[in-house]
Amino acid sequence: MRRGPFVIAFLPALAACGDPVSPPSPLEEKARAYIREMKAMDLEYERLHDDLAAKKPPEDAKRRLATILAGAERASRLSPRASEAENRDLAFEFGKFLDAARKLEAATWSGDEGVRAWRRLGTACAPCHELYRKDPDR
Repeated sequence: MRRGPFVIAFLPALAACGDPVSPPSPLEEKARAYIREMKAMDLEYERLHDDLAAKKPPEDAKRRLATILAGAERASRLSPRASEAENRDLAFEFGKFLDAARKLEAATWSGDEGVRAWRRLGTACAPCHELYRKDPDR
């Protein structure tokens, strides 16, 4: 069997593998950072629920809430959309979420009160997540 034709046919494919990948645009970087923050907050929210179900101390829930707040603050500073109007909408919704979540810092975070606080947090999350669900890379 002759290997020459195979090698010649394989060389262009091999050369294509070495083509440099163009770096993401600044907008793409912001969108990726935004999605990472949203996914991290989703995970913390679910873990918060698990902590409440496991009847962990309220301090654990408050630490998770603090992590969610920090993620929301970081995400709120990003402008992940090409449209300035959409970025303003996101910033507005994040502002409402942050206000509601900060009020929950004073919640008891144990027993039925903890579950009610978790549900209020989820209700505050919903508007941003409706916008977040429109992201194709979610």
